[in-house]
Amino acid sequence: MYREYLDTIERLLENLIKTQHDALETGARMIGETLESDGLIYLFGCGHSHMLAEEGFYRAGGLGAVYPVLQSDLMLHEGAVKSSALERRSELAQEVLARYPMSEKDTLIVFSNSGINGFPVEMARLATSRGVKTIAVSSSAYDEDASRHPEGLHLAQACAHAIDTGAPHGDASYTLTGTPFKMAPVSTIVSAFILNSLLARAAELAIENGKTPAIYVSGNIEGGREMNEAVIARYRHRIRSM
Repeated sequence: MYREYLDTIERLLENLIKTQHDALETGARMIGETLESDGLIYLFGCGHSHMLAEEGFYRAGGLGAVYPVLQSDLMLHEGAVKSSALERRSELAQEVLARYPMSEKDTLIVFSNSGINGFPVEMARLATSRGVKTIAVSSSAYDEDASRHPEGLHLAQACAHAIDTGAPHGDASYTLTGTPFKMAPVSTIVSAFILNSLLARAAELAIENGKTPAIYVSGNIEGGREMNEAVIARYRHRIRSM
């Protein structure tokens, strides 16, 4: 089982680089422009996808300019069933977005493996209408599924740019022997690769253009805490989650 799961992950990542290289580069350039203009990179997802917002925030090897949109009732710890119900309700997105001062110089990355639920789609649509640079990270395996957004939009259609994870329909990748059940989901692994690749490449591009972005180092290495204090001081007044 271990080898089959690993082979699936490797195949997905290889296919990502092969088919999405240009999409990744475009996304990285959008984020690079945000870094060069001293904007912020907002990250949003519902349910398990909210983990990607945490993945990019306040961590070793991450950018200081990352702002996670962490709406607690859309996460699992305040009620998993409730979060599943709320992520379908597009009308709630405006209230959440109103609490975050996104502008044209910022980027919003929205993670939703299916890309069909109303809340993340509406978040992306509203942010795009504000002029925010928006990037969808979702799977094209759901392109034929009906959208739950009132306008019938999928996440990729609501964003200025989209990256296809290539994750299979239903996410789980390994069929348990002798059963119809599948386990071993893949979307989180692939999406984390996409996110960290985008942030690293964006930082590289910003440096090439003469702007060195603030980057966190591990607080568990010599001098790490002191180095991070400067990053925290720079963004504490701009990022409420700090």
